[in-house]
Amino acid sequence: MDICTKITDGTHHTPKYTESGVPFFRVTDITASNNSKKYISNEEHLELIKRCHPEKGDILYSKNGTIGVGKIVDWDFEFSIFVSLCLIKPNHKIVNTKYLNYFLNTSFALRQALKYSKVATIKNLHLVEIKKLKVPLPPLAVQERIAAILDAADELRQKDQALLKKYDDLIQSLFLDMFGDPVSNSKNLKVKPLGELCDFYSGKAWKKAELGSYGYKLVRISNLHKPNFPYWLYEGEMIEKLKVEAGDLLFSWAGVQASIDVYLYDGETGMLNQHIYNLKPKKNSPNKEYLFNLLKLHLRNLRSSLGGGVGQFHLKKSDITSIKVLIPDEATMQVFLDSLSILNDQKQQAQANIKKSEELFQSLLQKAFKGELVSELESKVSNK
Repeated sequence: MDICTKITDGTHHTPKYTESGVPFFRVTDITASNNSKKYISNEEHLELIKRCHPEKGDILYSKNGTIGVGKIVDWDFEFSIFVSLCLIKPNHKIVNTKYLNYFLNTSFALRQALKYSKVATIKNLHLVEIKKLKVPLPPLAVQERIAAILDAADELRQKDQALLKKYDDLIQSLFLDMFGDPVSNSKNLKVKPLGELCDFYSGKAWKKAELGSYGYKLVRISNLHKPNFPYWLYEGEMIEKLKVEAGDLLFSWAGVQASIDVYLYDGETGMLNQHIYNLKPKKNSPNKEYLFNLLKLHLRNLRSSLGGGVGQFHLKKSDITSIKVLIPDEATMQVFLDSLSILNDQKQQAQANIKKSEELFQSLLQKAFKGELVSELESKVSNK
């Protein structure tokens, strides 16, 4: 990408962390939030920025672990970065920063980088591969128009996502009001460990030789929280103990801290990958909807117990089977489920809106970098 004045990566050495100081960013800081939980001394920061100095208006691009995610630096404070992040300084005379960042977040860009890579199973990108990326480059005025169109579509989907979060927050508030905090059992309800209430079915570590070009979808953790993440496919027969279908209660127990999560699966019938449990409530146990909302309220405590760091985390099975499940009386439970049903109806409408706005955004993104938006916009610009 000659359209950039500099492409480099962060320090290849783990710095000496401090309790406070200059934020030190890793991949998780751009895929989740830009509030770093790691700090280094100002003296070490000054040394690191001699080679790699991220500034407002630059782009950070993930190259290790979760690859292919771009984020514009839209904050003013000083920070340093780890080797897992690539620093891209666009040449503003040639390329619009937002336009370039949208491109970097497309499947087109990632496929290019993977094509250039010589590694069969890719978890890392190298600077040489990122530098080879070929970016469609219409006139700057057209880039700005494309970025503005994508900004508007992105704003729409973010509003829909914010509404969905409000429903999720409302459901959690309803739970807490009726049953109290499940971690502390603030209302002194009867409790049972989750392991007594559910059977646990674990996913499988699939081998490369088992994967194909068609067949059953294999559900990985990334498929659960990334709508457009590609599925692995298995051409063989269904393995019943690995089967996952709509409505199943899934618990992902490994990865970065944010990957420790619980889901009510709403995808196609498939089979589970490793690091996910399918929780099947036993007879006379609380239903999946209740358990899902209870487990959501346990997540903060479970994640914080893992501590910090830059690597992968995992919960032990005993950490999950020992989770305390509040057992309310039947009348209170029914009131909760009736109220939940009403809120879920409204939530489904919000989810339908999210699907539409996401499809719109992805459609515009595809058109933008296939040149289908460019011809129309170039025509309008040239006629001015």
